[in-house]
Amino acid sequence: MPASSMRGLTVFIADMRNCRTREQEQKRINKELVNIRAKFKEGNISGYHKRKYVCKLLYIYILGWPVDFGHLEAVNLISSPRYSEKQIGYLAVSLLLTETHEMTRLVINSVKKDLESGNEYAICLALHGVANIAGSEMSESLAPAVMKLVISMNSPPFVVKKASLCMLRMVRKFPEAFAIDECRNRLEQLIDHSDLGVAVCVSSLVAELALNHPRELSGCIPRAVERLSRIVIGSQYSAEDVYYKVPAPWLQVKLLLLLRSFGPEEISPYAPKIEGIIAKILRTCQEFPRHLQQKNAQNSVLLEAMQLMVNAIPDSDLMLQALDLFGRYLGAKETNLRYFSLQVLADLAERVQSIAPIQKYQEAVILALRDRDISVRRKALKVIFAISDGNNVQHLVTELLKQLQIADATIRDEIVLKIFLLTDEFTKNAKDGDPWYVQVMLQLIMVAKGNVNDKVWHHVVQTVTNAPSLRQDAAEKAFLILRHVERTNSPAVKVSCYLLGEYAGLIGNVPGSSFRDIFVAVRRFLNGVDSHAQAIILSTLLKLAQKHPPLISDVRAAITPFSASLETDLQQRACEYLMLLSTYHNLLPVVTADMPEFSKEVKDDVMMNLRSEDLPDRYVAQPSDLPSTAVRSVRRTTSFRRPQSSATNARSRRFSRASTAPPLRPLDIDISSATNQTPSQIQNLGDVKPLDLLGMSSEETEPSHQQLEDPAVSPGLAQNLGFEVLNDGSTTLENTANPFYSEFGDEGFVPVPEEQPIPMPWDDVGFKAALWNEGIIRQEWGLQIGYKGTYEPASCRFGMVLYLGNSNRTSVESLRVTFRNDFRASGPSHAVVHPESNYSGMSVPPLNQIQYGLSIECAKPFRGPPEVVFEFRMISQDTGVPKSYVIQCPLPVAIFHFANEVTNMRQEEFVHYESQFGAPLEQRVVLQRSIESTVLSTLLTRLHVFPMVSSVDGDVLGVTSVFTSEDGQVGALIRIQNEPSAVTLRCYSLNAFVTEVFAEVISNALLLGTRK
Repeated sequence: MPASSMRGLTVFIADMRNCRTREQEQKRINKELVNIRAKFKEGNISGYHKRKYVCKLLYIYILGWPVDFGHLEAVNLISSPRYSEKQIGYLAVSLLLTETHEMTRLVINSVKKDLESGNEYAICLALHGVANIAGSEMSESLAPAVMKLVISMNSPPFVVKKASLCMLRMVRKFPEAFAIDECRNRLEQLIDHSDLGVAVCVSSLVAELALNHPRELSGCIPRAVERLSRIVIGSQYSAEDVYYKVPAPWLQVKLLLLLRSFGPEEISPYAPKIEGIIAKILRTCQEFPRHLQQKNAQNSVLLEAMQLMVNAIPDSDLMLQALDLFGRYLGAKETNLRYFSLQVLADLAERVQSIAPIQKYQEAVILALRDRDISVRRKALKVIFAISDGNNVQHLVTELLKQLQIADATIRDEIVLKIFLLTDEFTKNAKDGDPWYVQVMLQLIMVAKGNVNDKVWHHVVQTVTNAPSLRQDAAEKAFLILRHVERTNSPAVKVSCYLLGEYAGLIGNVPGSSFRDIFVAVRRFLNGVDSHAQAIILSTLLKLAQKHPPLISDVRAAITPFSASLETDLQQRACEYLMLLSTYHNLLPVVTADMPEFSKEVKDDVMMNLRSEDLPDRYVAQPSDLPSTAVRSVRRTTSFRRPQSSATNARSRRFSRASTAPPLRPLDIDISSATNQTPSQIQNLGDVKPLDLLGMSSEETEPSHQQLEDPAVSPGLAQNLGFEVLNDGSTTLENTANPFYSEFGDEGFVPVPEEQPIPMPWDDVGFKAALWNEGIIRQEWGLQIGYKGTYEPASCRFGMVLYLGNSNRTSVESLRVTFRNDFRASGPSHAVVHPESNYSGMSVPPLNQIQYGLSIECAKPFRGPPEVVFEFRMISQDTGVPKSYVIQCPLPVAIFHFANEVTNMRQEEFVHYESQFGAPLEQRVVLQRSIESTVLSTLLTRLHVFPMVSSVDGDVLGVTSVFTSEDGQVGALIRIQNEPSAVTLRCYSLNAFVTEVFAEVISNALLLGTRK
């Protein structure tokens, strides 16, 4: 019976389409869910009605509403002998179940029975279901049956096609499920199958299997080459296989991809024949077709052919012919062709022995840097980087600098990094340094402005310091930069001031760049730049005073205002420098001595850290990186396991990776220990602004350097929230009691930053993090603690990952993480922490982060959360000696993390149960304000409370159930009466403690708001 004849389903869909608001839609769905649940509980319903009700559940699920029952009925439909019922059953299972769902195991036997039934239609339905939900367990059980369908001589072609694709999905998820020895001979035969669809699907399966079993499946290579030869060279194909004058383009692409999955060792015996096939494909593509569909099909085949040539036979004689073709494509009007040609040129440049033939097209590639499509510009940048050598690097860098001046923000960072890497690569072997390096680097910093990573100018300083012949030239250029640069260009100000502080003596006696002129140029930037630049400028002024004593009084006058700076680092520097200028004259030459040369290890570490940002796969075509109409057949270009040539290895070693790099050696000093240190040993860590290493905070927050004070113990709801207790046991809160909240707007209320913490176990930041299952929960001592939670419906466990980020320039050592269930503000907690491992003795490198996995079990309802304690040692920024620290904070977990929405309660039942409650099982809170119903519904959803709108009085109703491991489920009812001048909250539960805690949580959530 077709779905159109199911009148109840048709009426339900029509009712849903007629709903004007979300409340109406939710009301209609709740009514239907209650009816369906009642029918399922009655039992003995016919297959027709069961199919109709499952279809309704699927429609509700497709609309985005949760469906938490009906899975068993869907599984039962699979066992039905009728095709119509079996079809709906497999459809429901594919949509409602996942590979990790607990009911997936119940499907295995029914699916296996259908796979072995011999009924072609049942087999196809079973294959569809397996492909959608098969996990490791299902793959292990059903893989033999599916593979039997693939290799069986009696399987119809359409069954072989579906079985091959199903097996492909299973192999990608569970490679161990495939027994290669039992079916490789049959797979070789199927590649040459007369049915085009069978050959395409089996070729996809073999291409995936060949990645892990190249030798076992090497017998497929001659079959694939022979069939390709018949199609491309012999023109042996049927008329229905031709697509816009391109013979069987899908099969050609799959066969070429299959060959590319093997390494050069397996391909080499067939290289001459493969070259002949590729040559014919190149000749076919010499003329541009007129039809767009023909272009796409032809270019798809050409792209796979080029990828095969690049990976398997990169030094083929066809390369020049291919380069000529793609050189023409560089000037094509279609974005696809330009991107396509650049892709092939980049792949060739990375693998061929000589890049000279590709360099002939460098001017066309440079022109592509100005292309209107960002993906083409990025690919052109990659090609320029790949074809550079000692002969053309200066020309290419000059062109990149020109392009940088007009480039948009989407590619500026990448251009800056490429310029830096190219310049360093081809000048690092100069014996006494290359002046061109200094010229390019300073010009880069001037042009790029804020797009320059600090590591770039650090490396410039290290290079100049280690090359005495470059120092005077660097100082001259730095002085010119300071005379023209803007204050907003912080990297240029920093590197110029640093270089002048070190090497001003080399140009101080030259007319036009005297010490006085340098002092005036440097002092101009004392105001209007960031604190890090100001710290460098203060150190530069101190060194100028030492190199030219007549400047001491002027330097003292410039530094004095910073002795009262609010920045602790600047204040400390200024005070110490003033003491050096007035009291400790004998220490001034020692402290301001020229920096010694950097060790090779330090310089290489910084360089390797910069190169690590230029990942080889950074520009591999991704969906977001391709032009809007680009050919989407681009596949991974390094799937084969082939040894690279010596030239390729040499080029790869130039850009090796690294994970960390130490910061540039600072100019700071420590007066207390300066008398016992040499100039090379005098250094200070300085102060660093807190970094958002977790990527969760939307705004900068100053770290707290004080221990967290114990919040006041809050025994009851009214005392917790500061409400006035009324005679009838209810409470009220006037607007004046919370002046840190603004009035309501059109979308609800907008919280204003609080003047004091909310009297709960968390502050407002921690409570918002708990509401949204992610966020920053503490910043202290330069450390940032954040978390991400994983809510598990209908479970007494809550998954959590803690992130500890170190924004200091020193490592965190001897880190010990412990958890306590007796949070001091709320008494013992029944939320039990289960860490995944023992976190003791760990360390956190500078500017890095680590993470901890844990789960929290709700043994009984609780108010106070567990507490996490971080104990560690770190070098103090004040004294410079190791010091022990302790950070304690409550975990952002609350009772609603273990709650689950109850969706099957009708409003009549709600009113009936509500009337049975009274004190102390009922809590009432009144807030003197008005909130929109949509805001209230959103809030209850965040708290895992199922919201409903009363059809009688318009109140917002909520039903939830808390899951505990010891007390089982504890239900709770919530009613929010929204009036023009007040909001009345009522909570009911058979557990008085749950009533109080939910009233407390919801009231605080109303105060904080529902937005992040």
